[in-house]
Amino acid sequence: MKYQISFKRGPHGFLMIELPMEIELFSDFIEQIALDEEANKFIDIIDKVKDEDYEVFFNLN
Repeated sequence: MKYQISFKRGPHGFLMIELPMEIELFSDFIEQIALDEEANKFIDIIDKVKDEDYEVFFNLN
C-alpha cells in the first residue's frame, strides 16, 4: 500500500510527519522515538513482551 505523507513544523519548531487517518496511530508512536536511546527502550520493551517477561498495564481512565 502507498500512502500520501507530508511534513510540517510543530508548535516548538520540530519537524513532524503527517500521515493519513488510517495509519495516524503509527505517527503517534514513531514521534516518541527521537533518539537512539528511546528507540532502544521501545525495542527492549517489545522484546520483553514477546518473551512474556514484561507486564503490560493499560490506563483506561
